[in-house]
Amino acid sequence: MMRPMRNHRPRHSTMNGEKSRRPCGMMPGRGVTLSEVLVSLLVMSVGVVAVATLFPLSVFRTIQATQLTNAAQLRYNFEGMAGAKPELYAGTQAWQPNKEYVPGDLIVTTVPNEYYLECETGGTSQTLEPSWRALGSLTTENAGGADAPVW
Repeated sequence: MMRPMRNHRPRHSTMNGEKSRRPCGMMPGRGVTLSEVLVSLLVMSVGVVAVATLFPLSVFRTIQATQLTNAAQLRYNFEGMAGAKPELYAGTQAWQPNKEYVPGDLIVTTVPNEYYLECETGGTSQTLEPSWRALGSLTTENAGGADAPVW
């Protein structure tokens, strides 16, 4: 009758029949060699570098997309305003002193506002900009003299 073996450790031998000097409890194939560790570190570092290069690229693409979105919104805003008042965006200039104006000329005041003015009666503007006042539509106070344009 065979008895079960307790605490049986296989005897390891080298190629030439000598016993190997492994520490007790060390089983063959249960460890990781240095070359395996180095190869796994190489593979992992390639992956980490690939992911790290994607982050700056994604930030750049996000900035570019934001700029394109803002440009499209500005274009649509301008098209909407130009559609509402096309004459304002077709060659309108700011008021200038000592300039000859003819009937039909369009100007905007030097103080930013939402109005544009059309010259009704031609003439030469004065050195100081008139004070603009609103009476239904914008007109000038007639302080420019007889030859001053009327808006």
